[in-house]
Formats: sequence, C-alpha cells, structure tokens
Amino acid sequence: MIARLRILLPFTITIPRDENLQPFEFTQAQYRVRVYPPCKAAIDPADIEAISPTPLRTVIELLQPESPQNATEAITMDGIPTVQANLLQVSFLKDDFDRVHHPITQPMDIETHGDPPISLAFKIANDFLGRLRTLTRGSQI
Repeated sequence: MIARLRILLPFTITIPRDENLQPFEFTQAQYRVRVYPPCKAAIDPADIEAISPTPLRTVIELLQPESPQNATEAITMDGIPTVQANLLQVSFLKDDFDRVHHPITQPMDIETHGDPPISLAFKIANDFLGRLRTLTRGSQI
C-alpha cells in the first residue's frame, strides 16, 4: 500500500526539461520511503490564495504533478528549456497501514497519530529540502 504526501512549495526550483532525475528511496522505521524529484504542480499557486474563487475540492484534486511537465523557454540551462518545479512528493510504502480513526484528545496528538505519523512525513520532507538547499546553495529553499 502507499501513503502519499504532496507539498506545494512556496518557491520554484529550476530543472532542465527532460532531466532524468530518479526518486530517492530508503527505509525509515517500518516504512519504505520514496522522495520524488521536485516537479511542476498541476495547480496554479493563485488558486490557494485567500481570495481565490477555486473550490477547496478542486485545489486538492490539482495538488498533483502536471502532466506533461511543461517547460518554459524564458529560463534555459545550457540552452535547454526548464521546468519550474514547485511540488514535492513523498510516498510511504508498507504492507498495511492503520486506517482506524483514533480520537485526538491533546493538541500534540495530531503529530503522533496517523500511519505514517505526520511528524515523520514532514521531517523527511524538511530533511530533503535542507539537503537540497545545502547542495544548491539555494537560499530561497
């Protein structure tokens, strides 16, 4: 089974079109974790603004990779058009997930409840972004 976390990033990462980046896979606790290369989201970031008329359900449905990943000629790398990536996707793979609803009685319970726990999901995403920031010297990350 797969549990997936998608995060719309508040910045873009410029990636050459057709760059064959592969997901990074590792084991964390009882999960096989797959962190995908950043990609362009199908959603227009303006759709998440407070004054946007876009229904929340539509926003949720569009929070996925754009297909195909449209490139722009406005920014090129070595003459190659680029994709302005703004979506990070992390998948958790496990034979079976606990999908039983557990009541949250304390404010901190939200971080430890769930399978996988939301705190683990965001820790993995933040670790990836921290490494990307160091590698690229990307102060905007």
